[in-house]
Amino acid sequence: MNDARNRGRVDREAIASLSAREREVLALAVDGLLDKEISQELGVTLNTLRTYWSRIRGKVGDVSRSALAVAFIEHSSTTSEDFDAELDWEIDLLAGMWRRVSDRPFPLPPSERREMPLEEIFSFFHPDDLPHLRKMLADIEWDETSAFSYRARLIGHEGQAEASAFVRVVRDDSGRAVRLLGRRTPMHDLKEPDIRSILVGHWTRDLRSGEFTGDDGFRTIFGIEGDVPDLREAAFKRFHPDELNHTRNFVSDAVAAGRTHARSTHRLLSTDGSFRWVTTDIIIQFDEDRPLKVLGTVIAFN
Repeated sequence: MNDARNRGRVDREAIASLSAREREVLALAVDGLLDKEISQELGVTLNTLRTYWSRIRGKVGDVSRSALAVAFIEHSSTTSEDFDAELDWEIDLLAGMWRRVSDRPFPLPPSERREMPLEEIFSFFHPDDLPHLRKMLADIEWDETSAFSYRARLIGHEGQAEASAFVRVVRDDSGRAVRLLGRRTPMHDLKEPDIRSILVGHWTRDLRSGEFTGDDGFRTIFGIEGDVPDLREAAFKRFHPDELNHTRNFVSDAVAAGRTHARSTHRLLSTDGSFRWVTTDIIIQFDEDRPLKVLGTVIAFN
């Protein structure tokens, strides 16, 4: 039995010993296909596919699919130029900036933007997945990781989708991670399975008159029933006290900075004292240099 299997580590050199069919299995896994989809693509049963996975692990290492996929990518991409040719995005870790590289359709709104602060990119991820992503970045800063994969949930105006990517780590002479080069794998729409766990509401605010309106989804998220004299103030009362000041200034800070788009995640207090996450996404409309209206979307996670 392969020593790599005993140690639970990957023997990257053993990738070369895989059969053509076993390499096909790994290549489809790299593209984000699930076992059911891989079996359909190859025209084999799930039992046969499990046999392939067992053989792959026997040769390369008894590790997770993601670790096997990363090993396959590293072996297949013999030069950095090969990998770079298929890049979708890169992150400058020192500057804290994300930059879109490819012209392929991109899932993060607003899709036309090609560069954003890393913290703004983080705001599009599900709050429950964000701690893991932050820890992953902290762990790779000084370790010897050369590539990794991740899978997380993205939250947009229409609901939730799954994002996955394979990432190569670029280090300086001291060994510190300075850049990340990412190649996306296919997105899987999770809107239907999770429709009951996500609520979406919309609101508008006229910056000239101060008029504020919210739809039924907005009222449901904030637990506002019937007519209230000030819908905006009624919503503010639901925010966690520690974040109320930031929440109140969220729009004015974005306007002062001349931004047309901003996003932030906050906590809402429930009647039982617990809290849940909500993400507020705003688009600011300007008339020449004067801000006119804010279009807001609130996404709540049950």
